[in-house]
Amino acid sequence: MGQHTWFYKDSSNRRKNNHLDKYNDSFRISKRNPDGTYCDEVIKSKAHWDEWSGKNSEFISGLDERALERVNNFWEEFPNGVIDFG
Repeated sequence: MGQHTWFYKDSSNRRKNNHLDKYNDSFRISKRNPDGTYCDEVIKSKAHWDEWSGKNSEFISGLDERALERVNNFWEEFPNGVIDFG
């Protein structure tokens, strides 16, 4: 099993740990930092998501058609949204 995915309306909600249960764990990742700790990357836009998910597809699990639709709905609803991992 991989790391959780946390979805936030914007970066201020991320700092408050105010995540959106509706979208959390739409997929999981197995990517780690070089020191073995959880991935500390933060995805800050749909364009960044498109780039990041393409480059890191080998680390992503559970991103089936339904999950991808949920992620795309998140970006439509919250264009200033943020995704992080942990």
